[in-house]
Amino acid sequence: MIDHPFACVFSFKRRCRSRLLILGLLAIAPMARSQPGAAVPAGTVAGTLTVDSVFQGGSDLDTGGSFQLQRYGIRAGADVALPGNRFLGASVAWHRDDFEFDGTALGLQPPWQEVDSLALALSYSGPLGRAWQLRLMPTITASGETSASLSDSLVYGGVGVATRSFAPGLDLGFGLGLFSGLEETRLFPFIAVRWEFASGWVLQNPFRPGPAGPAGLEVAFSAGGWDLGVGGAWRSYRFRLAGDGANPGGIGEYNGVPLFVRASRSLGPSFNLDLYLGGTVGGSLELEDAAGDGLARSDFDFAPLAAISVTGRF
Repeated sequence: MIDHPFACVFSFKRRCRSRLLILGLLAIAPMARSQPGAAVPAGTVAGTLTVDSVFQGGSDLDTGGSFQLQRYGIRAGADVALPGNRFLGASVAWHRDDFEFDGTALGLQPPWQEVDSLALALSYSGPLGRAWQLRLMPTITASGETSASLSDSLVYGGVGVATRSFAPGLDLGFGLGLFSGLEETRLFPFIAVRWEFASGWVLQNPFRPGPAGPAGLEVAFSAGGWDLGVGGAWRSYRFRLAGDGANPGGIGEYNGVPLFVRASRSLGPSFNLDLYLGGTVGGSLELEDAAGDGLARSDFDFAPLAAISVTGRF
């Protein structure tokens, strides 16, 4: 959930209904990951394994009731270096969102409970002409309750990012994400940046963009073996509901802006620890029928947030 300046997300639903979300300074792609290092021998393979957990504390819904949310998951990926400083990668990720509702929410008790997401992704990065770098990331994701229809839970799409180094310590670029599924197509352009604007300080993009939308923007500072950051993100993700539930085959949606402070450090040569504290603002839950037509919506109050992530490199 903690799944970067000025971005717009266009959402085209059935019956030509559209929605425009102005995201302000919350839409930049992860420049550090889209810029491959120099002079990596062809055939070199680098892998990562990440385990994470996010806890969002209790929050009241404006239509009554309250809820809290815990997410945990795992992601494994690998990249292989190709000739010409090009890279090809693949990853698989699984997350579970465990919603706990207190009282009736969105007219149901509960509207949903455990939601699983399984994502498969490929990636390619390499030079684009003499000055630019290109990164392409096609994905397929299944998001739904345990007994939801798999074929109705799929989201297809991808992200493309082009970046260029304009000065020492300043990389800028632009990208486009397109995802279709769950009775909706989402298109979002975004700007990518990594700017070392002072000694030890960097404006950067900590998260990957994906089906949940553009990722986030963070200002970070390194000191005493720690990397400290403060930032925010827009998250909006959808999932298919169980076929035997109170809203059979319907769609649930979570929206929110997590704001956070981060502390990270290396745990030896191969592991990295990330700790987050913050809160989600501007949040809402939505309920739709199986065709994607709205049934109910409720905003929720500020929700405290804590997260931990451990990444191993091999």
